[in-house]
Amino acid sequence: MDAMDPIAAARHRHGVVTRAQLLAGGVTAARIRHLLRQGLLERRFPGVYAVAGAPRSFEQRVLAALERAGPGTHASHRCAAALWGLRRIRRPQLELTVARNRLPRLGDDAVVHRSVQLDRLHVIERDDGIRLTPPAVTLLDVAWVVDDDTLEHAFEDAVHRRLTTVEEVEATLAQLGGIGRPGTARLGRLLRARRRGDAVSGSGKELALVQALRRVGAPPPARQHPLDLLDGRRIHVDLAWPEHRLAVEVDGLLWHATREAQAADHDRDLQMALIGWRCQRLSAEQAEQHADATAQALLALLVAVEERVA
Repeated sequence: MDAMDPIAAARHRHGVVTRAQLLAGGVTAARIRHLLRQGLLERRFPGVYAVAGAPRSFEQRVLAALERAGPGTHASHRCAAALWGLRRIRRPQLELTVARNRLPRLGDDAVVHRSVQLDRLHVIERDDGIRLTPPAVTLLDVAWVVDDDTLEHAFEDAVHRRLTTVEEVEATLAQLGGIGRPGTARLGRLLRARRRGDAVSGSGKELALVQALRRVGAPPPARQHPLDLLDGRRIHVDLAWPEHRLAVEVDGLLWHATREAQAADHDRDLQMALIGWRCQRLSAEQAEQHADATAQALLALLVAVEERVA
């Protein structure tokens, strides 16, 4: 085997290579020391290196820590959620799960969880070598380390992007949850609070507004509510109160900024008016940055509609 093969392979693994991999690939211990002295390898942990020039990415930190911790270790909790790109989960410090009888030294910035359930988890290994929990297990793990709003954002994002399903999360909770398992109660409350068949929000802005409406005591809206227009189209509105015939659409700049998009929005609003519905359009900023004030205004609007009907 060519002596540079392990280093070439490391370029597909965020530049990470171990001493054992180098030795197995024919690189001698003396050659490893030489590469370190020349700065062609950079030490990340004892026996774990990065090839010089490889970007110092979050993924590189995770993979290097996994190699240091050894077989059976995987990224979990907020670390796995960040690797899945779940909404509202920022790339955190290292967070790994290992067998209960192990406690690897990964530095002060690492959180290590020990578990007796490793044999029951279906850990995924990506093409780049990173091992992590599947999305449904990740949601159970993060349920005890993030707040309720963040958990709901992560859950709806995972379902909306089809990384998992409501049924798969329920099955995971039934299999791995239980008395003494952190996160069980919180994830269970979230699942019970969802109406069966209720659509997930299409964006974080919609969910932020839904959460604000909940805080001000407004009646819960239907999400992605279908409407049949007189011109034969079936549309779905972001939020709706069918008994009030009131719809809310959150207009992000990406889809609603052009003149053509605005003309289509106006036509859609007119078609909704023809079937007796009012559409209240909100900017992304109103729905997210000013969610509480917007929710209060919508609650007042719902009360006004009720008074007119009465």
